[in-house]
Amino acid sequence: MTRNRPPGGISGGKEKSIKTLSIKNPWAHLICSGEKDIENRSWRTSYRGKLLVHVPAAYDSAGPPVIFLPPPQSIIGYVEVIDCIRDSRSKWAIPGLWHWVLKNPVLFDRPILNIKGTLSLWDFPVEKYPGITIQ
Repeated sequence: MTRNRPPGGISGGKEKSIKTLSIKNPWAHLICSGEKDIENRSWRTSYRGKLLVHVPAAYDSAGPPVIFLPPPQSIIGYVEVIDCIRDSRSKWAIPGLWHWVLKNPVLFDRPILNIKGTLSLWDFPVEKYPGITIQ
């Protein structure tokens, strides 16, 4: 089930940064809206926990058509990484890649705009954005 929340409405801890992953649209939107439960990557992660979802400027035209797409270079929500396996039975799993197993997606009502991402997992400095923490 997807929960929609504005960035300022997230409550919880007092982290200085939160792990973030850049994922091209339409995949980022499909993850935060609760439709996609796996993120396919060529590399394994040992990270478990909440993960902000960042949409880079690039778009993956090989993805399925989506009616609504959040703006590029924005953080659109978060999801929880609960495992990283190679043998997921999800319809989204691509054989031969690592399958990051995702749960509890949240799509923000208002994305955090004008955020440039980077490759791999990166730390988003929430201390620079008052009111943003993850439950």
